[in-house]
Parts: sequence; structure tokens; C-alpha cells
Amino acid sequence: MNHSIGELKAMARKMLLVSRYPVPMLSMLIASMIPSFILYVFTNLCINRDQVIMQNIIYYCAYMIILLIEVLLTSGVLHIHLRIGRGEPVAVKDMFWVLKNRPDRFLACGFLLTLMEALPLAPGIIMLNYDAILLDEEPAMSHIILLLALIIVGTVIAIYFILCYAFTLTLLADDVNINVIEAFRMSRHMMRGQKGRYFLMELSFIGWALLGILSLGIGMLWIYPYMTQTATNFYLDCRREFDVTVSFSSRNDQTFYSDFNSNSF
Repeated sequence: MNHSIGELKAMARKMLLVSRYPVPMLSMLIASMIPSFILYVFTNLCINRDQVIMQNIIYYCAYMIILLIEVLLTSGVLHIHLRIGRGEPVAVKDMFWVLKNRPDRFLACGFLLTLMEALPLAPGIIMLNYDAILLDEEPAMSHIILLLALIIVGTVIAIYFILCYAFTLTLLADDVNINVIEAFRMSRHMMRGQKGRYFLMELSFIGWALLGILSLGIGMLWIYPYMTQTATNFYLDCRREFDVTVSFSSRNDQTFYSDFNSNSF
């Protein structure tokens, strides 16, 4: 039997306190700031350009470059949270582990995940851009209904793919010997019967996300590592592996982990 979402979140809070919160906080900052800087540069390139097509080309080129960099950095952050989940020591430099361990796997995985998420949304996006650029008059009601239907159906399909393959990058960050195809296959297998629970776990963070927004993003320094660690715990829970062999900084910490692992498989 899997642990409840509340238990996974409680474990995440405790793990982060034991493993020094600043490490995942700083790794998250690095993973956010580098892509943001590149986006800022490309945004400046688009300023004062009259041609919409050229702006779109520059934007999508920037998006692909940022995506590839973000995939590598995010995978490094996942590697840190996996180590935290297993009670192993962590340092900010651990996020660059992916650069030394077949980074092509993460790039290929990120590209495939993006395609899976973007293709269902493509008809709605194309139709929306067509309306914005080529239509000179107000679209008919039937046209608006069709656009909304395409967007809703595409969103549902994209969410389904996201849930099915939620663990692909985590699997690659967890084992250097797993290839991309194996990661997709294993993620789909692990998420059987777990998609609804994972979706509810993500929804449970809506309040925290709103709090982070209201704090002008400052609160995300604590909230994002908490969310990521909970998702990592979900992965470890599906694998039935919360370890009890690592020494923690205090007897109370070890008792905390032992209490949860006494119910593990």
C-alpha cells in the first residue's frame, strides 16, 4: 500500500530540514536564472522588429534553446532531490552530475516530452495564431466554439501524456544505465493506477503556488523544493524504497524515517 499524499509531503518537509534547505533552494535558483537570462537576451533581439513572422522565428528558436538548457538543469535538480530522498549528502555541484553522465539522454527525453505535450495543443495554437494574424473581422461563433474545443481536448490529451511520463527524467537522473526508451516504458508502467493520485498531489500545491505568487516569487524559494521533493518521494514510494540504512543528524530524524519505512514494502 502506498503512502498517502499527506505522508509524502510530511516526509518531504522533514527531509529538506535534515538535508539543509539551502542546497535545493540554490540549485533551483540556478536552474531558473540561467534560462531566464537567455530569454532576456532573445527578448531584446525581438524589440523594435516590425515583422511578426521574424519575431515568432526568434521566439521559437529561443524557446528550444532554453528548453534544452532547462531540461539539463532540471534533471540535475531532480538528482539532488533523489539523493535527499535517500538520505545521502548533497551539494549544489551535484546538479551538474547530468553533464558528466550521458547528457544526450536528457536532451532526447526533453525533446520527446515537449513533442508529446505540444502536438495535442498544436491545432488550437495554429488556429489561434491564424485568427490573430490573418483575420480582419470578428470570427463567427462556430469558429470560436471550434477553437475552444480544440484547446480543451488538446489540453486533456497533453495532461494525460504528462501524467503517463512524469517519471522519465527522474528515472534518467536516477540511473545512468537507463536509456530514453526504457525510461518512457518504465514511467508508463510505474504510473499505472497512479495517475489520479499524482494529479491530486499536484493539485494540492495550488494554494502554496498562489502564496508564492503573492509573495512576489520569494516564497517559491521554499515552495518549489518542497513540491519537487514531494514528487520525488512519490517516485520513491512507487518503487517501494525509502531507505533506513543512512545515518541522520539526530536520533529523532532516524526514528522519523524508520516509522515510515516500517510500513514500506
